[in-house]
Amino acid sequence: MSGEVLIESAAILDYLDDIVGPSRALLPVAGEPRRRCLRILASATAACDKAIAISYERRRPSERIFVDWIARCRMQLDAALAELDSFIRSSWPIHDRLMQTDITTACMLGYVRRVEPGALQDGRYPYLEELAARCEEDSAFKACPQAA
Repeated sequence: MSGEVLIESAAILDYLDDIVGPSRALLPVAGEPRRRCLRILASATAACDKAIAISYERRRPSERIFVDWIARCRMQLDAALAELDSFIRSSWPIHDRLMQTDITTACMLGYVRRVEPGALQDGRYPYLEELAARCEEDSAFKACPQAA
């Protein structure tokens, strides 16, 4: 190892993909398939970021909570979830194993369920729910239970 310091999950995962090679990498190596996956990952991490912002804002003393900020973050969360649901319906990358798009999206959805469950009511995102259920049945997911 060169002593290079990696401090962000995407950079670390990219490094690991490089080590294991294209046949075991969690993202396509190049081209349109890679860009599509990166767009999906951007939407999934954006959704997670908005759920985190809402959760933190609600922890403030009630007189200091910015309701308009929560509403804005909720709109952005809903937009990211809708985009992901649409991706799954129309152009989700299909592989014979879990890939980073699947893992990140399913983990994000689990987090949103915990901190902003109202965003997922009424089966609004059936394709996301189906993806998450498939991932959660995978042995790799079962081996890494989420903390309560």
